[in-house]
Amino acid sequence: MDHRKIEISSRPLEGEINSDHPVTQGAREQWYKIAAILLWRLGGAMELGVDDIAQVAGKAIVVKFENDVIDLKLVTMEEGERLAREEHERRANGKDQKD
Repeated sequence: MDHRKIEISSRPLEGEINSDHPVTQGAREQWYKIAAILLWRLGGAMELGVDDIAQVAGKAIVVKFENDVIDLKLVTMEEGERLAREEHERRANGKDQKD
């Protein structure tokens, strides 16, 4: 993958886990609002280089929405996949979280 070209799309992203989950879809569709909040919390500006992208290779962002709070965590891909499987199983068993 050429990290120098960044595409913006509402389609599932390469490597996206649980792409059909409403929270995943919401985060994908509203990524710019999440980025704006993070920038605001960081003082309004941030510079990202191509090398920064390589630093997060093999990582996953876990997004949870509960009680009107969005919880973001950066974890290993293995941990992200494990959590996604658990969430998928939980939803398949009829224990949907509030979306």
